[in-house]
Amino acid sequence: FRWHNFVTPAPKRRGKPLPKTAAWRCVLMAEGSSSGASLFGALNRAAGVGHVLRAAVPRGGSGARVERWAKVTPNRLTALALSADGALLAAGTNEGELHVLQASSLARLVRLQEHPMYVAVLVLTERDAAGGYAAISCSTNEVKVTRLPKERLVPPTLSADRLLLLLALLAALVAAAFAHFAGGGGEAPGEPPAAVEAPPAAP
Repeated sequence: FRWHNFVTPAPKRRGKPLPKTAAWRCVLMAEGSSSGASLFGALNRAAGVGHVLRAAVPRGGSGARVERWAKVTPNRLTALALSADGALLAAGTNEGELHVLQASSLARLVRLQEHPMYVAVLVLTERDAAGGYAAISCSTNEVKVTRLPKERLVPPTLSADRLLLLLALLAALVAAAFAHFAGGGGEAPGEPPAAVEAPPAAP
């Protein structure tokens, strides 16, 4: 079913309105405060690309505002689940994938290939004493419980070592470019050598 008129303004990707060929697959409402709640939705484009969004729904249910919008997978989303504390959002696909996202930022934390076929039902358990969760996913012929320890639920960041390596590579590239274009003289690349005149013939 289609809910293009539910959110105001309409969801956009790179400044362009969502095409009418996109259709909502799943919708979840999270518990909110006295001012309103959050709505999470799974949206599939006509080409099969799966997106998720988070919208703020004010009390009364009118004038919802899109807060976050992210592409999750090139495949279609078939199931959506939200943890009881609202920290995690999980999505299943028609290819049996399990994607676990941070609900606040929609950043992907975990991607797993759990089933050979589409995920029909998906549930996230409450957070355990160690800070982890579990995802229960159902396909056509199997049910799987996937543990999600706290250590795996960390948003991807650029480590200090990788940052230093990138800075060193950038400095090396700048130095090489400077030496190439501002180096010590010589003829320009591709320019033919200057002609040398032959000495006059002896009488």
